[in-house]
Amino acid sequence: MKFSIIYFWLIIFKAHFYLGFQFNSALFEIKNYQIINYSWLIASIEFKGVDIFKCLQECNLNYYCSYVEHNSTNCNMFSEYVSGFFVNSSLNLIFKKVKFSIEFPNCSNADEIWSLSSRKCLKCPSGFTKRLGFPHACYRLLNSTNNYDLAKSYCQQVGGFLPRPKTFFERNLLSKWIVTQGIWLDPRISKINETFTWSDGTKVGGFYPGEPNNQNSKTILKDYLLALWNDLIYDTDQSLARAVVCQYN
Repeated sequence: MKFSIIYFWLIIFKAHFYLGFQFNSALFEIKNYQIINYSWLIASIEFKGVDIFKCLQECNLNYYCSYVEHNSTNCNMFSEYVSGFFVNSSLNLIFKKVKFSIEFPNCSNADEIWSLSSRKCLKCPSGFTKRLGFPHACYRLLNSTNNYDLAKSYCQQVGGFLPRPKTFFERNLLSKWIVTQGIWLDPRISKINETFTWSDGTKVGGFYPGEPNNQNSKTILKDYLLALWNDLIYDTDQSLARAVVCQYN
């Protein structure tokens, strides 16, 4: 009954002032699941002073949070990729976010984004623009292909970095924009079996089935970079020139 009441009020309570701006409360579905793989954890808040509504608010404010586990000690938030690591459980409740929109009444100009990391409105640098449907990053396209090192250096020079698409929506956004050659992504590894991670330490998801595979080598590191092509991510080396997109957020 307790969780049913919470769910009811999340639907009814449409607006709330938090961290200086107004947002629409996200709708969450309640699932009887247990998570069996915590590698897709993106944030965890200690339970002290954190109730279930506060926990769900935090998930709502984090675009990359798709699932919430609220237990006696922590509010755990997970990316969309954890959905493949559930088992049915009548003793555990998982909250699934089903609405991802947040309103930014003071950050709606064409050259402004809402930074998820700093939680404030930022202006896109010169030469960068927002892509339709994603208000959390600016992008800049270099009108020529290049190798990874030169691509990374270029993005740093213009005030950005190589893309870090953490969701299917972002991968699809970039893939529709750049339809050939593939796009360099930010992560790089230096040893065999090292996990590809984004700059904040979270695990990279959205690989093509069977990837990353290091060209099936178990002794020599051959594929130490990542590229995006047709919505999916592949490991690769620097032998090919690829499209260069820079991100800012």
